[in-house]
Amino acid sequence: MKKTMSEILFPFYFLWKSTSMEWLFLQLVVLCTNVSGTMLLRNCSSCDKCICTELKDRTLAANCSNLNLSSFPTFHKDVTVIYISDNNIQGGALPKNLRELILSRNKLWYDESLKLSFVENLTQLEILDISDNVDFKRTCNMTYPATDFRLLQKLKALYIDGLCGGDFNAEEWNLTSLTNLTVSGKTGKCFFQKLHQGFFSGLPCLEFLRISGCRSLRSIDTGVFDNLHVLHTLDLSFNEYLTFAPLENVSLDLQKTNCQVLIAKKLYCSFGIGTLLSRRVILNFRNTSIRELDLSSNRLELMDDDVPKYFPLNLEILNVSVNQISWGRYVILYPFLKNLETVDCSGQYSYKYHNVDALTCENEVECIEWSSIPFDTYSDDEQIHLNNSYVFDRRNITFNVPPKLKKLYFHSSQFRFSIGKVHIGRNHIKEYHVQNNFLNALVGPIYGLEYAQFVDFYGNFIRNISLGFFDWTPNITHLNFSNNLLGNCLSDVVQQDHFHALTKLIEIRLSNNGISTLPMKLLSNAISLQRLDLSHNLIDNYIFTLNDKCALQYLDLSSNRLRTISHETIRRLENIHKRNNLSVDLSGNFFDCTCESIFFLNWIHDSNINFVNKHSYQCRMSHKRKRTFTDLADILTELDDECSSDLPRTIGVTVSIMTVFIVGICCIFYRYRWTIRYFFYLTKWEIHNIVNPTKQKRQRNYEYSAFIIYAEKDSTFAETVMVQQLEGQNDMKMCLPNRDFSPNLRTYAHITHAIHNSRKIICLITKAFVEDYWCMYQLQMAEEERIHREDEDCIVFILFDSLSIENLEGVQRSLFLVSIIKQRSYALFPENKAEYHAFWQKLFNTVQ
Repeated sequence: MKKTMSEILFPFYFLWKSTSMEWLFLQLVVLCTNVSGTMLLRNCSSCDKCICTELKDRTLAANCSNLNLSSFPTFHKDVTVIYISDNNIQGGALPKNLRELILSRNKLWYDESLKLSFVENLTQLEILDISDNVDFKRTCNMTYPATDFRLLQKLKALYIDGLCGGDFNAEEWNLTSLTNLTVSGKTGKCFFQKLHQGFFSGLPCLEFLRISGCRSLRSIDTGVFDNLHVLHTLDLSFNEYLTFAPLENVSLDLQKTNCQVLIAKKLYCSFGIGTLLSRRVILNFRNTSIRELDLSSNRLELMDDDVPKYFPLNLEILNVSVNQISWGRYVILYPFLKNLETVDCSGQYSYKYHNVDALTCENEVECIEWSSIPFDTYSDDEQIHLNNSYVFDRRNITFNVPPKLKKLYFHSSQFRFSIGKVHIGRNHIKEYHVQNNFLNALVGPIYGLEYAQFVDFYGNFIRNISLGFFDWTPNITHLNFSNNLLGNCLSDVVQQDHFHALTKLIEIRLSNNGISTLPMKLLSNAISLQRLDLSHNLIDNYIFTLNDKCALQYLDLSSNRLRTISHETIRRLENIHKRNNLSVDLSGNFFDCTCESIFFLNWIHDSNINFVNKHSYQCRMSHKRKRTFTDLADILTELDDECSSDLPRTIGVTVSIMTVFIVGICCIFYRYRWTIRYFFYLTKWEIHNIVNPTKQKRQRNYEYSAFIIYAEKDSTFAETVMVQQLEGQNDMKMCLPNRDFSPNLRTYAHITHAIHNSRKIICLITKAFVEDYWCMYQLQMAEEERIHREDEDCIVFILFDSLSIENLEGVQRSLFLVSIIKQRSYALFPENKAEYHAFWQKLFNTVQ
């Protein structure tokens, strides 16, 4: 029992009399008043566990759900709403002013008594939910206690189970205020086997009727709905054994009603063969008032060719999602749906299960005769559409669409293709939702998208966009390319703007695309752009590519790899902010807090730009310690002290410059090392001749006819055979290092001098030559002499022992030799002695 106010305040009376503390007493009065009100809310029922709240009209709502109650507790008279689901309630008394009672998932009908005695005085009840209260083992022996329901004359919404022997005929029910009836919902507590004529005749004012989850429902007769003249929405979803067949009778009834919405979702099981929507089923829908038709989740694969002709004349919304629709001639007849505004064909070949029983449900094979109409029965307009439509030629596809269509949903399907050249007939489509498919590339062009404003390509694995793909879509304002693979397509290597035609673009999302760099001209024509999302990419150096006059208001660079932002980009962002009150999100990056980035940190600290989640920004100090921008002022103070001296920076810059200079000089010396060595020894020899005038100076004529380069193993041939043939018989002067130089004179300088004063240089190429370091050195000097003279024929190569260029290429040290020989001609020493004379004669002619 609640205490009265006097009982609560009585102990404090003596305190007031003894202390004369009037002010304290007033405070206690206020406190106790609040306590009393709280106690009233917490005790609106005899069950202390019920939670009570006050409604806007000062009445009370009691929530007693899931408390394991077996009967109704006693409620306060001001309680008008009761939630008491998930208990074991079988009866009891309720307040007479009750307006809403949620009594689902109890045990009202788990015995033979079907009386609802608790509703006897509920004359004000408007909403009653007694669904999921049936024991399915006894349902066939039960009917609705219509005499009890008849007392609820103000009832507007009823949620109830479907009893096997129950109906809502006029004689028993006669509820003229009921406008909303839901049988079962998704609970599966529906055991109707058939809906017969007059089934709902006792509920003539129904506006919303939902009959779903009836696994036993197989047929619907004519005359079931024809008396529901004000019916607005009919939902027959999730009756997985009903199939499309009863829709023929349903359409006949709906012609006599004002039904605007028909939901026939999942009338087939999740497993089994594809289904066919025949003309016979849909034939009578043409004359109904239906504006929204839902045929989703029915494994719909095929339609009769002319099915679209018989869709409701006023149809505005068509949902055929989560099916497996195949190409067919019916595609080209959609232009005749002259009032259609929204089409949802998403989720093709993608199935969803609403309960575990779906695994035991499988479609039966339907023996339906394929019905088609020959072309000569089409009207003239229809025949024109048939002749002008090419839906199977992938190179030149033309789609004719309903003239008033504004929204197209084609997302979350299992289609894999690239969008090539496509023609869309005259249309007014503004929104294209094609996200979560497998579109590898956008090639285009697509003609007929002049009205497109919203395009969503989210999550399509798109790798490439052609430069002209958007040339025919000038009115796009919102474009979503998030969660794709455009990192290589949108990079600084590709210096093109793929969106150059989108001058009216307001928002573009490019997040999560693996983008590391941006083209310099990206979105440079998007002067109306307000929001740019580049979050969750790999950008480490953001360069502002937009037009300086753009309308940018929000820039999202969160979760990238930014360490700082350049001075130029900061300047341009500040200019944008002066006009548009810019917001920038840089969260999720890991910045540098060093002397080099102090200008960037000062900008974050001082700028008037709204940095979203600014205090969550993080940075790394020079000593690798992490800091957050909550103490950005302290970070700047530390950096000012650390960077006040320029000596470390000066030393670092000086050392870097010297290192680069030394490395460059070393590279030059290494690159021209043989040229430098050649001129060094040549200059040294010239200086030596000037200092010692008794030595022979270099004359205009060469001192030697030829300098012979040979390996030590080939010295016999060079010093005997060649000397005899060229010096003995032809009066030439050869220079052979082993013969003409004493061991103490065989130096780099003497070799360079001898080569420089020889008309020709003869190289005897053998395997021993290649392996001899001394020979390779002399060859390098000879090559430098050739370059100095600009004489391509001063070096003569003679190959021995059937040695070929291919043999030389197999020897690692011969790469330089092969590169020289391949550029000029060479001679092969003959193996036949009869050819010796001709060989020596040709060699003599070459050398002299």
